[in-house]
Amino acid sequence: MSNRSINLIFEDDLSGAVLRRLFSEIRPDCEIGLAYRTGGKGNIKRRLRGFNHAAKGMAYFILVDLDADYACPPALLQDWFEHDKHPNLHFRIAVREVESWLLASRCAFSNYLGISKKIIPEIPDQVSDPKELLLKIAGKSRKKSLRDDIVPQIRTTARVGPNYNARLEEFVSQRWDYQEAISSSESLRRTVEYLKKM
Repeated sequence: MSNRSINLIFEDDLSGAVLRRLFSEIRPDCEIGLAYRTGGKGNIKRRLRGFNHAAKGMAYFILVDLDADYACPPALLQDWFEHDKHPNLHFRIAVREVESWLLASRCAFSNYLGISKKIIPEIPDQVSDPKELLLKIAGKSRKKSLRDDIVPQIRTTARVGPNYNARLEEFVSQRWDYQEAISSSESLRRTVEYLKKM
């Protein structure tokens, strides 16, 4: 397999950590060029034509969350791609958020938090708000330092804890078992299969 360069485009640091892990495990032949955190799905959508045009010269891989904005991935694709997609622009969708891919690694995540695997849903892709569920589950952790880092403090307007991204990026890089996760997340399974064939 010959080396190739590819740029990664993603919404936030956690999505970037997931992409880097997947590429390192599944496509070590790909050299990561630009790894660009856009700060949100809307920013990716606004720049999609530009990424599509730039793909004529170098491959791009974009990962976005489905969120509650669309009923299903085809609906998002139909809305976003009114133009032809260049073959070098690779586009995948996490249903409904990349947090569902972390939850799907049920054994690894339950061990990381020190919780029962039984409280993690068997099909996280069907959860309407995976981030909210992850926070609720993390709040049950027997590890106080993890609870304090991941879960927002009482009487604060913060949506997540002060080290939410750092802790979950640590999990992704060291403990996340994507091979376990693909049995519980169809959107991750499809992404892994896509990477293998890309």
